[in-house]
Amino acid sequence: MRRTEHLAARALAAVGLVATCAYLVWRVGFSLHDTDLWLSLPVLAVEVVGFLGAAALTWALWPVPATYRAGNDATGAPALLDAVVLVDQQPDHEVRATLLALRAVEHVAQVVLVDLSARPEMAALANHFHAVYAASDPADRNGVRVMLATVRTPQFVLLEAGDVPTGDIVDRLVAGFDDPQVAVVQGLGVSLAEDSAEHGPNGRHELVFERSSLNPALGRRGHAVWLGSGSLVRTDAAREPMVGNDVGLETLWQMSADLMASGWKIVAPGGVAVVAHRGVEAEQAVSQDRVQRARAARRMVFGPRGVLRSGSFSAGQRPVAARVVGAAALGVAPSRLPGCSAALSSPAPYRSTQARWPLWSPGCPRSCTPRWGWHCSAAGRCARAIAPAGRCTRWVRPARACARQLPLIRSAAHPSWRCRRRNTAPGS
Repeated sequence: MRRTEHLAARALAAVGLVATCAYLVWRVGFSLHDTDLWLSLPVLAVEVVGFLGAAALTWALWPVPATYRAGNDATGAPALLDAVVLVDQQPDHEVRATLLALRAVEHVAQVVLVDLSARPEMAALANHFHAVYAASDPADRNGVRVMLATVRTPQFVLLEAGDVPTGDIVDRLVAGFDDPQVAVVQGLGVSLAEDSAEHGPNGRHELVFERSSLNPALGRRGHAVWLGSGSLVRTDAAREPMVGNDVGLETLWQMSADLMASGWKIVAPGGVAVVAHRGVEAEQAVSQDRVQRARAARRMVFGPRGVLRSGSFSAGQRPVAARVVGAAALGVAPSRLPGCSAALSSPAPYRSTQARWPLWSPGCPRSCTPRWGWHCSAAGRCARAIAPAGRCTRWVRPARACARQLPLIRSAAHPSWRCRRRNTAPGS
């Protein structure tokens, strides 16, 4: 967005907050007379909570100078560090895609494959790529303790199996460690899939707001949330919090709260994406992920070490953490909330032309999209959507026949030929 649009959005947000405050004053002072208090007081409480949530969101997204130097302008070349690939139940070809992409990543000393499922095929795959294989205990649900015990370098890169990093992920994130109080530098991640179980009817990913707007805005204050994949972690800092036995997402979110309570910072540089997240096709997996996010959020707010019950958080950290997890605690995705989130946040969440994606990403769309062009079908063939209104009438040709129409890429992670999407005009 342009600068004038940002200024106009901020002005409208400020006017809206002032008007809402005046409305609440009128409600308390003049509208409660001669009413049934058993009904009017709960309604007033809901209105006050909504106002506080809107105020916290506006404050969290309001631009502030970053406390770190984003980008790849760090002085000197970064030292070699380990890369950790966390494997749960991902299929073999997704794990292979991540390991293959790490070959092109600069400044990586060794790759550590932490396997939560303890599958023999994962051990064989790690041996093929000359990676260190570490299987977690069957009762271990997150693998964090195994991960921290295996890495040998002061910092390490954390990736989930199926995610594909850029070749310069270390160069772009290491500048955040210029501040010795930074424990985690959470990189910006995007989903290259155009249609999955995580996409809404409008084609927008459900988590794009949290990833590209909210977390980078909080990271400029040093109060971002550790999302996991695509992050650069300071090993000594990650070993300080008490690690529970919850699933990975809940553990990382609780560790984020513990790190901030101990005085550490978590930053999240925006602007350029450093990791492509795998596409999730199963509705059950998406539902479980959202339930875990809501449970982790409620624990961060109301748990024994939460921001409302612990005395270790500063006055600036409490509204930030409450806003990050407030919507999730109610089971609502903040990306679906209306308002000025995109207008208040930094412009241009990412520029994909500046990211160097090494190979084919596993997040290939598997159904028709309401756009003209070619894309991958579930069978690994080329399909063309010829109805832009959302209905799909498509005809499929063998992948080799598509060579006359589309550039092809050979993925070592998947031996079959796949088609790379290219926009074409209707009727071409």
